[in-house]
Amino acid sequence: MRHTCERRYRGSADGRWAWLGLAVALAGAPSVALANDLPVCSTRNLGGRLVYATGRIDVPVAPARVFEAVTDYARLPNYVTAMDSCIVVGRDSLGIVVRQVGTIQLLVRRSLRLTLRFQEEPPSRLRFEIVAGDFPVYYGSWEFRPSDTGTELVYTVTMRPPVFVPTWLVRPSIERTLCRTLAETRREAERRDRLAGKSGTGDQGTVR
Repeated sequence: MRHTCERRYRGSADGRWAWLGLAVALAGAPSVALANDLPVCSTRNLGGRLVYATGRIDVPVAPARVFEAVTDYARLPNYVTAMDSCIVVGRDSLGIVVRQVGTIQLLVRRSLRLTLRFQEEPPSRLRFEIVAGDFPVYYGSWEFRPSDTGTELVYTVTMRPPVFVPTWLVRPSIERTLCRTLAETRREAERRDRLAGKSGTGDQGTVR
């Protein structure tokens, strides 16, 4: 299954999900893209309720700036509509531990919780894996690939959804929410890049 999104997701989400982990978990149906600045998302079943999902989008900003946006964990709720909260709860030699909370709307509204460990490899890769939460399996990565126009941003995840999520909802839900999150990430990276330009700095430092 492969889809692209026909619009830039500028409105509010149908439900609210935590980011990275929760933001790619559950939403509605995808459709057809009209421009190359829109995300392309796909999923496939791996068996045993495991689902693999991937998405990509072109971002006209250097990889370091995009990496900065994705790893500014505490401020992710400012631009990712699928997030309720995101809190850094620990840092150690193995990575950064982040707790995410969100709400899904299926037949009823329900909160989801994930605690993920992120391993940062700036500016090219961000790996993550679940430490605790509602998903029995959840691991993957963000990749920030240099391109002629800036960055090719690629997200991949392998997951087993919570038992209370109907399997027939999983794949189209992942695709729509992943597309939305990628589009929002592009807009945030562009916003930060504009702010850096206005401040007169040409570096890829922090603008937070």
